[in-house]
Amino acid sequence: MKTTIAILLFTLTCVYSYSQQIRQHQGKIKSINFENISDKSRIPSDSKSFFETYFERNENIELRTREGAYSRRKNTNETVQQFYKGIQVENARYSLHYINDTLTYAHGNYVQIKSLDVVPAISPIQARNAFAKYKEISQDSIIDYNTELLIKEISGIPTLVYKTILDANLSYNDEVGYIDANTGNVITTKKRLVNISYTGELHTKYHGIKQAKTMRNTGVFEYILKDDSRGANIHTKNMKNSYSTSGADEISDDNNIWTTAELSAGDKDMGLDIHWALQEIYDYFYDNYDEINSFDNAGFDIKAYIKFGQGNDRDRAAWDNESHHFLFGDGISLFNPLASLDVIGHEYGHAISDLKVGMPYVENEITAVLQEGISDIWGVILENAIYPNDIWKMGEQIVQSDSCTRNIANPTDPNALTQLITTYGSNDYNTSSDDYEKSGVMSYWFYLLVNGGSGTNALRNDYYLGGVGIEEASRFFTETIYSDYLTGNWSFEGMREAFTNSALLSS
Repeated sequence: MKTTIAILLFTLTCVYSYSQQIRQHQGKIKSINFENISDKSRIPSDSKSFFETYFERNENIELRTREGAYSRRKNTNETVQQFYKGIQVENARYSLHYINDTLTYAHGNYVQIKSLDVVPAISPIQARNAFAKYKEISQDSIIDYNTELLIKEISGIPTLVYKTILDANLSYNDEVGYIDANTGNVITTKKRLVNISYTGELHTKYHGIKQAKTMRNTGVFEYILKDDSRGANIHTKNMKNSYSTSGADEISDDNNIWTTAELSAGDKDMGLDIHWALQEIYDYFYDNYDEINSFDNAGFDIKAYIKFGQGNDRDRAAWDNESHHFLFGDGISLFNPLASLDVIGHEYGHAISDLKVGMPYVENEITAVLQEGISDIWGVILENAIYPNDIWKMGEQIVQSDSCTRNIANPTDPNALTQLITTYGSNDYNTSSDDYEKSGVMSYWFYLLVNGGSGTNALRNDYYLGGVGIEEASRFFTETIYSDYLTGNWSFEGMREAFTNSALLSS
């Protein structure tokens, strides 16, 4: 079966060479494959000797093993995060994979730093003020803020920065700022998007009557949508159509029987779907994959907020990859409340890509395309495992006019909100600027992996293959990601390399 998967991986409709043992990009070593080296004495014995052999190191560079390591069968895996003089280097991780204690494959992003002063010339509050001025946010609008001193590559140059997030209830507070820790200039931005538990009866909007863990609110005779009975706390609150989580309300019930009559007004019942689904998703990973603990496999708290945003933003669901929580709008023109299991599973997938894989999300760049495709795959896997409902159609329960948001089984479905592109390098792919359209390269690959298929792609390449079924494909996909094969492999070339190595090395 694993050999079949390895063969199917080559149907990922990308065209490139896969012959070199060392893959480089812009002068950096992105991956090294040791599988075909017969003289095992030439292979580094551990991560320390690996980095000493292939990278210039000095006493100021530290590589810390990250929590959340995942091992399967005869494989062990190690992922390290790079620091320089105790300061974390953003998006600098490397993963090493061993079979029977022999290093077989290593990949990731290593930032060469020869000399850098890490003593900032400005304070965190000065960084906050600089970013607030840049965003034209008044000081009295700022409820809270967070600054983190990091090293970030800016145009290939390691730079000491303050990564700054403002908590302000304003629609245009939609970016994270990177402020030069020496000059105070904003140099770049990116989009941001112990108690007793009880079992509540939740009358959900889309999933019928379900049971889920709840808690008693401290000092008040009511139950709230919070659960601390698992390895990660799960908490769902109501943002009341705002942009600030600080003023979010608890969603409560006086007798732990959460009925539609009590909560459907104002769509607060969407919180029941989300709270139940996040518990089911947590249990799916924990029960089936050696006790995977939350999306990062290290117990990260799972926080969700319903009724996010105002105006058209109410038609959005998102994972905030800076503040690390989920946001679900209640819908306005395109969607009904965004609380179906495939939507929740899709956003949970973004959390995995962010905190487990370490893949940055940058709109209109390859990482966004990959993440959207990977998240649709998670939506399929989780919906199939927990509450099957036409699993290849995304968002079919929440759309107001269309049949679904995306139809993975029929990528060009005219009744779907978005039609998918399935061939990397095709004219449609190269001319599209839509991350969701181009994400079909990943999601349709998974469809073929499950079901098989035949045809001619947009590059006029014929294909014919049999599928391995949803259960085997789901396990393969999950184990590959939680074994850290995707670290640094943020291209279609890297995706094929990652999944191919995972299939071959576990056969």
